[in-house]
Amino acid sequence: MKWAIQIAIVLTTWTCFGAEKPAWKPSLAYGAASDCPEHNGRRTNTSEVAEYRGVKAYIEGAATRQGKSCEQKVAIHWITRDGKRHEHALDAKDSQYVLVDFSSSGSELLVQWDKDTDEGRGQEQVSLGVLSLSTGDLRWKSVWQEMGWKECWATVEAQGYLSDGRPVIRPRPSIHGSHPGGNCVTTPVLYAWKWETGAVEKLPDDIVVRRVGREIDRANQPCRTDPDIVGECFWTHGRASYFNGGPSLRIWRIGTDRMLGVTTEQLPKNAAALIGLGNDFFVNDVYGDFQVCPFEKQKPGHMQPVCVESAKNLVLKKR
Repeated sequence: MKWAIQIAIVLTTWTCFGAEKPAWKPSLAYGAASDCPEHNGRRTNTSEVAEYRGVKAYIEGAATRQGKSCEQKVAIHWITRDGKRHEHALDAKDSQYVLVDFSSSGSELLVQWDKDTDEGRGQEQVSLGVLSLSTGDLRWKSVWQEMGWKECWATVEAQGYLSDGRPVIRPRPSIHGSHPGGNCVTTPVLYAWKWETGAVEKLPDDIVVRRVGREIDRANQPCRTDPDIVGECFWTHGRASYFNGGPSLRIWRIGTDRMLGVTTEQLPKNAAALIGLGNDFFVNDVYGDFQVCPFEKQKPGHMQPVCVESAKNLVLKKR
């Protein structure tokens, strides 16, 4: 699933590159259209919810299956201080979106768009957008065009705004493999853009990109109502842990030799708060009672794929 890929990329960035200079700063929210379910029905997901000066923003994705047809949708939603709701529809096909940060005035939202292509160009199709929270206008600019890059690869992560209002990106060597033209950069580096003119400035490694927005709610993907659930949800006493391989999050049903694979990577808030995305991601275990819903019937010798509807009696332990 896209969410699993996304989480893996975030983890790679966090664990492998978080200590590098210039330092990496995580964005506020990550989202995409939901994967198409195999059965008729609608699957939805909501990204983390970001907030600044009373304005809340998030990405909502969906996929609706009807027979052989599946329609995917994704949009940025925001709620202004007066309670009015707004949305801007986005390209859903093969696309991932990031809400990077609000401008210091709170009038704009910096957005990153990573679009896969059929040309084997990987992360080359990365764009930055500035969304006006008053008009709903979203203006995109291609990173490759603005940087003057040609046939090369890079992993690009927008970092936010400088105090003068310029967006900042952090390109680094590609995590997706080699390219005939090589990498666009040899080490992580920060660049600031003059949005109106396209002028680019390389920044010192120790410059601080201030984050003004904050995350106020975690990402969510409904479990029990997913169209691909094949049986009744059930409670199990288990140990939730992360492993290399997929699915990376697994629940051992204590007292048995059964392992459940959590394929959606979305957890109830109380469980997500304990497991979390931190430096101890792969050394923490969470024991407790988990209500899970199966995507496949149980098979001897196979890990059963599930999602987690709720959890209780949770205890965090170091491995």
